[in-house]
This record gives sequence, C-alpha cells and structure tokens, in this order.
Amino acid sequence: MRTRIISLVVFLLAVWLLRGKEDPLIQGGKGTEERSSAAASLPGQTNHPPWMTRVEIFPPSPDLQSVLKVALQAEDPDQDTLTYRYRWFVNQKEVGDQPVLSLKGFRQGDLVSVEVTPSDGKSEGPSLPGPTVKIGNHPPAVTRIVLLPTEPKVGQTILAEVEGRDEEGDSIFYDYQWEINGVPVEGVTGNLLDGKLIQSADQIRVLVTASDSFDAGTPTASRSIAVINQPPEIISSPTSEIGENEYRYQIVASDPDGDAVEYHLDGGPPGMMLDAASGLLVWKVEALPQEMVPVTIQAIDKKGGKSIQRFTLHAR
Repeated sequence: MRTRIISLVVFLLAVWLLRGKEDPLIQGGKGTEERSSAAASLPGQTNHPPWMTRVEIFPPSPDLQSVLKVALQAEDPDQDTLTYRYRWFVNQKEVGDQPVLSLKGFRQGDLVSVEVTPSDGKSEGPSLPGPTVKIGNHPPAVTRIVLLPTEPKVGQTILAEVEGRDEEGDSIFYDYQWEINGVPVEGVTGNLLDGKLIQSADQIRVLVTASDSFDAGTPTASRSIAVINQPPEIISSPTSEIGENEYRYQIVASDPDGDAVEYHLDGGPPGMMLDAASGLLVWKVEALPQEMVPVTIQAIDKKGGKSIQRFTLHAR
C-alpha cells in the first residue's frame, strides 16, 4: 500500500513539472503577450502604458465655420480600455482640452494643432502631436451688378452699382474690368466708364471681382447694355415756293452721336433729285404745277437712326 502511494506522488509530481515547462508565462515565447495581457489586472503584475500611433485633424483645410475633430489610433499591450487627454493650440497658445474645437472667434490664417495623450487608467503614455492646419478663408462673392443708365447715350458716363457678400464679414474690395464690344478697356479700373469712350450701338459690360484681405473671388460679369443710337435731326427749313425754272433746297442735318448722315428722297414730283451725300435737293421745273406738290425726305445715319421732313410746294 505504501509503495502505491509513493508511486502516485511521484507520478503527480512528474505531471506538474511537465505542465510547468509548457506554460508560456513561465517560458515566454509566442503566447507570452496574451497571457501577460490576461494577467495585467492581477495584483503585482507589471502594467504597460499605451502609445499613440496616429493623430489627424479633420477637416484638414478648415475655415472659420468649421468644428475640428481628431481622428486617432492607439495601442495598449495589455488591451486595456483607453481614454485620451487633448490639448488644442492656436498659434502655439493652448486654447482647449475637449475632443472638438470650434473655430468661431479665431481668424483666417491662424495655425491650429492638437496634442493627444493616451491613458489606460493606470498610467499615461507619451503624448503625440498631430499635424498643424491653417484656418482658411471664404473669398467674397459679387451678388448684384447693375449698369446705369440702362440705355446710355453717347457721352453719358456709365455707373456700375455692385453688391457683394463675405461669409466672415470681412471688408470687401472690388476690381472692375470694363469691356466695349467684348474688348477690354485699358486703364479703367473703377466703377465709372467715361462717356467719351463709347459710341452709339456699342455693347457695354463690366466684370467685377470681389476680394477681402486674404483672397479674391471669381469674376462676375454684368449683363450687357447697348448704347442707344440717337437719330439725326434735320435742322434746316424748306421754302415752299417754286421759282420759274428750278427749285433748290439745301438740307442740313445734325447727328447727336456724330455719325455720318445720308439723305434720301422718299416722295416728290417726277424729275426731283436729292444728292445723298450733300443733301442738295434740286427740281428742274418744266411746267408749274397747278396743285400743291408734297415732298418727303429722310436723313439716315449708318446705324439705322433716321428723321423725316415733309413739306409741300406750290407755284409762286
């Protein structure tokens, strides 16, 4: 009986020694990290602090309307639950300790960064700074352009009335590029176009660019307006009496736009002739009329503007 008991004790001792050699906590090797993690919370067990592997700020190109958030990754050898401590900086001055940061109240061009420190509840790991981002700007936009007068005449100065909007409330400045018939006008950068530069029937528009102290917006074009063509005016008056053999009348017309004027005979007796260039009306009278003779003439510029004069002739 004693021999059996001794044999059983020796067997159990051998089994215990054999299992002890295979335990990874004792031998280390492939399973050491897993067993250590499982035992991390046991009294007397060494804790391994966590460390950050990634810290990024989103959005990476913020503006004053943005709320910054942090995308992060961390590792903990003991698989503990982690918490994080945040330190936000604007121009290297600490401004916050929350997971997010609103940019309202800061300025365009400010530099923002964040530093994150992990903790497993027992100890903190090393802090890791994220990349620095720059607060961007919304360039202003032109919201309205009106050219006045809407039907300008030759010689009239044209005014561009402009309105704009800036999301950050910055002061807005405007640059003007005037165009006449699609050709840029050199040397005119303000909101007024000198009337001496325009001619009748010209097409006028302006491109306006709004800018603040940081950026320029996209050029905005006004609608085109046409310089109205003012018709010529006949300023001479005919005599109504017919001489013995001939009737002569020198027509004189003035064009407000300075356009060249041609003369046309629209109605008159047979044989009456009108020189288109000079405006001299001549009628060789072979026999004096017994009744009133109606005459209609026109003064026409090359852009279609015209004026009409009607009168009657009778024998003396």
